[in-house]
Amino acid sequence: MKIMKDARILLKVAEERGGVKPGFSPYHVFKALDSLHTRGVGSRHELMRLLGLGEASVKTLLNRLREAGLVIISRPHGTKLTDTGKGLISSLKEVIRIIPSLRLESVCLNCSISGLILRSGRFIMDWVGGVIILRDMIVKEGADGALILTYSGGVFRLPVMGGLEELRNEELSH
Repeated sequence: MKIMKDARILLKVAEERGGVKPGFSPYHVFKALDSLHTRGVGSRHELMRLLGLGEASVKTLLNRLREAGLVIISRPHGTKLTDTGKGLISSLKEVIRIIPSLRLESVCLNCSISGLILRSGRFIMDWVGGVIILRDMIVKEGADGALILTYSGGVFRLPVMGGLEELRNEELSH
């Protein structure tokens, strides 16, 4: 599946090298590519503000994107995506949609929660070995936690031991 190959590129850019874990995650890589795709060109300082990262982390991120052939960095003009970078983010955005802010007081009061809609997510969940492994992968990448739901036929379902538990609308709105 092409999404797996594309996801591996994000993971490779954000991987630990020489025993040093970068200050950014695959999420930051996705957001940087998305921002450059939307704006056409971007500066290091714009990305620092958008991603909430320090200058050293953004420099490392941009250098790794350049090494991967995804961006061109030019001092007077800023950073822009290569055709390969444009193809990667376009492909990823066909499958991934970021929800920047969710209100889920019934789950966590005064928490900042963002979400992700992933087409073929059930396939990916099964491919990695199940919901627990997927949750652990997400937490390993820096999340405090993960609430993973599936959606099909107009119904949200929560993966539980032995199958899926259907959630009613009132359970999602409180």
